[in-house]
Amino acid sequence: MVDKKDQDGFFKSLPSMSKEKATKYLIYGLIISIIFSLIVATSMSIAGNANAWLTYANYQNQIGYWEGLYGYSEYQQNLIANQNTRNFMAYQNVIFVNIARVGINIGLILMLIGFIGFATNEKLDEKTRHISLTLAGLILLIVMLSLFFTNVTMNITYT
Repeated sequence: MVDKKDQDGFFKSLPSMSKEKATKYLIYGLIISIIFSLIVATSMSIAGNANAWLTYANYQNQIGYWEGLYGYSEYQQNLIANQNTRNFMAYQNVIFVNIARVGINIGLILMLIGFIGFATNEKLDEKTRHISLTLAGLILLIVMLSLFFTNVTMNITYT
């Protein structure tokens, strides 16, 4: 069993932060994480729909050729341009997701600071302080996993 004096000593050894300042860190971190998560979602959507876009663009190109809007050489150039655009759509995901991962981790670190600020605030009750410290540890674990492992995914299935 952990002694009450040991718990108080641990909380007192952490630097103190006001509730307002901790809330600001938490809100800023949450906003930054949401913005960069939207960038990831948008980038993944674009990459996932690249083949559908290519099919549609090639169909439009074929219709233009059949209607005589341009000749065979321009038709071939359009096919190459469509394939290049499709490749960019598919592979931009690597660039944007890696940049967004940095932004998400910065947001999570700000949230970590905010939760540690709640845990060190002596004006809050013990249960809130312990929950805040537990959430800070959980966020730290998430940041460490996302830094050390590049492709961590979680699938939740309902049967």
